[in-house]
Amino acid sequence: MPTTKSVEFAKFDSASLKQRPDSIQAEGRIRFLNDIIDTTAANGAADVITLLPLPAGALVDRRRSFVYVETKPAATVTCDIGMTSDPDGFCDGANLAVVGKIDFAAGTGALGADLVEVLQDDPIILTLNTMTTPQIGRVRVSIAYYVR
Repeated sequence: MPTTKSVEFAKFDSASLKQRPDSIQAEGRIRFLNDIIDTTAANGAADVITLLPLPAGALVDRRRSFVYVETKPAATVTCDIGMTSDPDGFCDGANLAVVGKIDFAAGTGALGADLVEVLQDDPIILTLNTMTTPQIGRVRVSIAYYVR
């Protein structure tokens, strides 16, 4: 029976099993960015909301990240979350028209298992899509990320 090595173990094995790989993926500390968005009647489709920055080089874990809708901002509204270089790289099409927790993975985009690296000076943004009948709403964005 063949033996298969994980990506990180293959790095460890190639170092003659003496030193663990220096890798955020293998041993990074998980943290969460938590930010609140309050929408108003002035918000509309294609509005871009800048969130708190993440440290350059951090790795975002989309599978552990979520949006919590406390008060829905509109009868119909979806959002994308990502960096300005990739506006829906973290979450694509999350439905904010329902109250409760929405995992980033629940959007329409295929997320995969890979972690996404945060680029230096690339702000984290939330883009409102298909927003109709805007109103006051409150949404918490919780982004899981790894650092050294």
